Amino acid sequence: MKCLSVKQPYADLILSGRKTIENRHWNAAYRGDLLIHASANVDAEGCKRLGIDPAKLAKGAILGKVRMVDVIKYDSLDKFRFLYTKHFAPDAYYDEGKTFGLVMTQPQRFPKPVLLKGRLGMFEVRLTRTGRIETNAKRQK
Repeated sequence: MKCLSVKQPYADLILSGRKTIENRHWNAAYRGDLLIHASANVDAEGCKRLGIDPAKLAKGAILGKVRMVDVIKYDSLDKFRFLYTKHFAPDAYYDEGKTFGLVMTQPQRFPKPVLLKGRLGMFEVRLTRTGRIETNAKRQK
């Protein structure tokens, strides 16, 4: 199954349903179920801006899954700003012609985080018969 590492607090916001767009500087052809992995890094400024206590956030684990249904290409800063309440990224993240929004629906938080070291981009994980998750070295977009 495909997996995406996301910094906290954004991974939690995605799985709570408050954040429905994850911004990236690359496009993605993939559509379908997508595991959400909370990276080991926390966006401290984002936590402060959004009033979230970083100490309460899980890190370095798969927290749940979503369905990725579309990708938006931001063709203007105005469009990026208009969708702020769906992605929560500051203006500084916008890079003209190089910013894309991965549109996510149907968030499902797992009962327990599954510890896993993340990777950049979208990557493959597979569940073994024992319930363990294994990563595949192949990075995908």
